[in-house]
Amino acid sequence: IANYFHVFNPFVSYPFFTKLNLRPEDTILIVDEAHNLPNMVMDINSVSISLNKLEKAYKEILMYDEELSKKVQDLISSTKTIEKPKIIDIKSLFDNEDMIKIDDIIKDQENSTRIPSSLSLKRLISVAINADESYLQYVSKDQDKIKINIVSLDPSIISGQIINQFFSSIFISGTLKPMDMFANLIGINESRKLEIGNYFPANNRLILNDITTTSKFSSREEYTTKIAENLDSILKKFKYSSIVFFSSYEFRDNVLSKMKEKDRVLVEEQHMSRSEQINLISKLYNDKKSLFCVIGGGFGESVDFKNEYVKMVIIVGVPFEPPSIKLKALQNYYQNKFGNGFEYAQVLPAMIKTLQAAGRIIRSENDKAIIVLMDYRFSSDLLSKYLPDDVIETDDLEKEIEKFEL
Repeated sequence: IANYFHVFNPFVSYPFFTKLNLRPEDTILIVDEAHNLPNMVMDINSVSISLNKLEKAYKEILMYDEELSKKVQDLISSTKTIEKPKIIDIKSLFDNEDMIKIDDIIKDQENSTRIPSSLSLKRLISVAINADESYLQYVSKDQDKIKINIVSLDPSIISGQIINQFFSSIFISGTLKPMDMFANLIGINESRKLEIGNYFPANNRLILNDITTTSKFSSREEYTTKIAENLDSILKKFKYSSIVFFSSYEFRDNVLSKMKEKDRVLVEEQHMSRSEQINLISKLYNDKKSLFCVIGGGFGESVDFKNEYVKMVIIVGVPFEPPSIKLKALQNYYQNKFGNGFEYAQVLPAMIKTLQAAGRIIRSENDKAIIVLMDYRFSSDLLSKYLPDDVIETDDLEKEIEKFEL
């Protein structure tokens, strides 16, 4: 039993298997929560360095090699004045000879009490000089912090090679639908697919789609009050605790500001510690309240709630990623590779988040719960194929919830 890194990070997997005296070709690989694998592999094969660390590396290199330090200075000069993300070409600045020079610099400092900043630059250059169209090279700015990033756009290039080394591999998740898309993302050319049907009793679960609302950005201001009214109407009469997921903290706070039932609401704060999360869950169980959180935050996955206390989960809006230079590059890449870039880059990740959040309160065949999707777009052909077949479209949530026997 190991972390994804032990298998899918080439710098970790070789020593890991060597130490255990295992050969991949004699091993069956079982990957649980496999829906996380594509993003995890992309993260493993991406690299970034802050402008601050790059400037420290420049000072180190300046003491050893004037030509290489000039290249680093050029990179610093081209990035330090940016105001918004922009694409750059790091690959054209450096070559394999520069890697040898940096290696020598790092070795000369190996007896130092601190880790040289040149080590981070080495990782950046090593990825850059081998980067092709499956990588995005860009500079980002978060508040005042500038970072240089080389982001992997295609997990299949690495994961496919690794998976093929094993005797066989099994990938398991509650959210791998459509499985052909998942197989494409991780580079599986041939596979057998098994979809296990829902074994929860049908009368234990009610799934509703509120078709009177949406979080669509162009219509969000118009529908925010309607979302707040619908939440007020169902939460004020609900006799149990509930979880309400939003696509962002800002959107959640805007909706909450227009609600009347604020006294029944607990709010997830950004960057909460594990103990703070546990304390919030304890309040949820004791006070019959609603926890307002964000779908990409600390409660959207890997946290299960006791069904005896929490019997409704509400997902407000489709959790699409906000526009970014990375998202645009990802969509263009998948469009060229598969012909449907929007679905691979935006729809699939959003629906995985939705389904993972929806499953937080149904963990056994004895649990009874209500799942509410608040966005008419969930009924579209593009999104509905990811959902169970028993979703009920409604323009009267309160009526449908009152009819359901918990």
